[in-house]
Amino acid sequence: MHPDFHPNIYGSVELENRSYIIGDDIPCISLKTLISDTGPLQESDVCTIGAQLVLAINHLHDNGLVHRCLNPDLISLDWRGRCRITDLSTCKQKGCAFELDVIKRLKYPFIAPEILKGETYEPSSDWWSLGCCLYQMLTGKALLSQHDSIDSLIKDISKDNCKEAINDIIRSPIDYPAHLSTNAFNILSAFLEKDPNKRLKWCKETGIKTIKEHPFFAGIDWEKMATSESVGTIQMDLSYSIWSAQQTKIEGVLGADYGSKWSNCYIIQHMKTGEEGVMKIVWKAEMRKTASGWKRVMNERLAWQKVSAHPYTVPLKGFFETEAAYCFVSEHIKDAVSLGVVMKSAPLPPDVAKYLSGQLVIVLNHLHANGVLHRSLSPDCMLVEKSGRLRLCDFESAKLCEFSCHPFGDCSYLAPEIIQGKEYGKEADWWAFGVILVEMLMGNTPLDIFCDKRHITDDCDIDTEFLLRVIESIPKMLTNVESIGAQNLLKELLVATPEHRLGFKRNAYNEIKSQPFFKSLLWPKLECPETDL
Repeated sequence: MHPDFHPNIYGSVELENRSYIIGDDIPCISLKTLISDTGPLQESDVCTIGAQLVLAINHLHDNGLVHRCLNPDLISLDWRGRCRITDLSTCKQKGCAFELDVIKRLKYPFIAPEILKGETYEPSSDWWSLGCCLYQMLTGKALLSQHDSIDSLIKDISKDNCKEAINDIIRSPIDYPAHLSTNAFNILSAFLEKDPNKRLKWCKETGIKTIKEHPFFAGIDWEKMATSESVGTIQMDLSYSIWSAQQTKIEGVLGADYGSKWSNCYIIQHMKTGEEGVMKIVWKAEMRKTASGWKRVMNERLAWQKVSAHPYTVPLKGFFETEAAYCFVSEHIKDAVSLGVVMKSAPLPPDVAKYLSGQLVIVLNHLHANGVLHRSLSPDCMLVEKSGRLRLCDFESAKLCEFSCHPFGDCSYLAPEIIQGKEYGKEADWWAFGVILVEMLMGNTPLDIFCDKRHITDDCDIDTEFLLRVIESIPKMLTNVESIGAQNLLKELLVATPEHRLGFKRNAYNEIKSQPFFKSLLWPKLECPETDL
């Protein structure tokens, strides 16, 4: 098998009358999970993934095999962006035909029409499957998704009727969404040709040259892709980082002043270069307690690297894996304390609150401009240097996405739409920003103010209804903010309806900058700090 596009096999064992294949243990995520969690992928990423699958399929065909049922469940993406076909159990030599009972166990529409009809199949069948995979990556849904599980159609049906149902499915038209680019539409329609003789495929004279030269793959360096460990723009780790377990020496532990998110992280030194850093450890045993544990590590890794170069974030310098943990290595920001620790002396002087919140506006806009939702913004996610510079340091819940449905973070900072279990976007981060600004100016979050006024203790149950009552009380609370400019800003940020909230529109950043509260800030200097602020 091709070592880049198929996992290595080391042997097999039989346990309890079942055979198990022993292969590579590579940290990865299935393509189906990636699509279901993020929706349609960017066309540039689909191009990179698709090109690798072209090489993988061609490698199977060069060895006389046809996969017959390639689908996103059987494709994994590792941290380097390298695709691997992880299940080869349906592979057969070309020229055979599926039995009907075999078809029942497989997933339509990834099986080519000629296979469903019981005809002999050739390598062109796999190019249909590739077209189906590209379709799902580009649209976020399976081709003919109403028939995604053929079992639902043929359960308790006789074989003759099953054949009729299959023929009905084959005759179903293909719906190509209007948003597809011309090149994407052309590659899909070429692979998803129901007549295998007309389908875009390998040919005897030129091999896969016709596929490689298709305009959809115009940006692919095929020679580099076949040999490089890291592929395209889908970088899943810092492959060339100098940090590794073997080169890391632990020097100490960060103290409580770094806040709940960073205290107990390790101060480390590179044994070869002497460079210092901070190591955050995610234990695999803890990560595996939840089904989404691995995805959260991957999301944090991708989001952090995406925004790492900004002057108001803590730079991510490396990432490596040990047998027991995943390790994030960041720059060691010395003489810094958590904003949460600074807030213990809140309320802060208005000018200090304005200065810190202005920096937070800039870095939050940078996240959103790069397609990242933070999803759990709070004071403990930030460090404040001795010079006054703010650094966003925690990306545990961050994700490269436009919208999300999953609740994260401290309930004190959750937007109403998150509390109610609704879909939310960047405007939820701006709500959290508003709550942090309230805390800077008033000394407590709205939740704490509400509970203190009513003498509600910490052991009280806080449910959705309770939190919504807190939100209803916010407008009255804001009348106690001394600065009229701050009052007006907070009234626009802490609006329960996300569509009416400051931060919802595309030009949110400029709208917030132009608020009277920030009138005295020197935005050009804040946006481009040269050294210390």
